[in-house]
Amino acid sequence: MQCQKKKRDGNQCRARARSGQNCCALHAEPGKAAELGSKGGRRRAVYSPEGLQEFPAPRTAADLRDLLRGSPQLTTVMGPTRPLSGGGPQK
Repeated sequence: MQCQKKKRDGNQCRARARSGQNCCALHAEPGKAAELGSKGGRRRAVYSPEGLQEFPAPRTAADLRDLLRGSPQLTTVMGPTRPLSGGGPQK
């Protein structure tokens, strides 16, 4: 079953309705779309240049790895790093 609500532009919402209801998840909970949009906006926030750090350009893959390992933004997005297993050369 399709959602019975209308979008802001007046067109029919094309999402599937929730089971046992006549509207989709976002129309069933009116504040949910704004909440999800707010989370996405915070994730894509623009940082001020004052908070940026200068660093020397990495010359090797190991330099790049070490540089990225120290990045708090990447740790937040990707989670903590762990050693890779495999047949690569070890230091």
